[in-house]
Amino acid sequence: SGVELPWTVGVGSQISKEDPNLLLATQEGLPQEIEQGMQVDEVLTIRDVDAKFGHVMFSGSIMITGNVCEGMRVSAGGSVTVAGLVESASLDIGGDLLVEKGIIGHPLTEHGGYSCSVRCSGAVAARFAQYADISAGGDINIGSQLLHSRIHTPGSLTVADASRSKGSLVGGISVVGQQIMAVTLGAVADSSTQLVISGRYPELLAHKKEVRSQIE
Repeated sequence: SGVELPWTVGVGSQISKEDPNLLLATQEGLPQEIEQGMQVDEVLTIRDVDAKFGHVMFSGSIMITGNVCEGMRVSAGGSVTVAGLVESASLDIGGDLLVEKGIIGHPLTEHGGYSCSVRCSGAVAARFAQYADISAGGDINIGSQLLHSRIHTPGSLTVADASRSKGSLVGGISVVGQQIMAVTLGAVADSSTQLVISGRYPELLAHKKEVRSQIE
């Protein structure tokens, strides 16, 4: 038998008076799934984040209909959607990040890093990524190419299109907690591709020893 769990009524939502199993939005905005419920975040809409517009700090969610240009910083408490490119910028996202085109940077010779940095508490999805440092709290999904980037997530990394026929993971280092799925892994050219799947290995190893001692 299932266990009845109470709704989590997030900001911008309420339970319907007619139907206790229906959660309704009370304001316009971006619906976000939370544990056992939903919330509706305010959405700030921006055309381009460039030197003319300035850096962006916003407590809610952001819809960027253009690009996040070189050298710019975006900080959001909610989720961020970018219809264009994120190019050599710095993003700090409290929710999920969706980039319709790509995340692209270049190597920084002075300390060996990359000019594009993404820190996201939720999931990250983009068409491609190159020379980027991407850290996410959820899964990372790249649609076509992930090239020479640093990836860190406790979840899974997928480099593939919707049909699972194309998707190249080349160069860089990917540290994930669960699994890595790519159509093409590595390249013939001299570029090192490092993969680390940490998972729950230490925890499982300790459990194995405990079970073995019980059996004995």
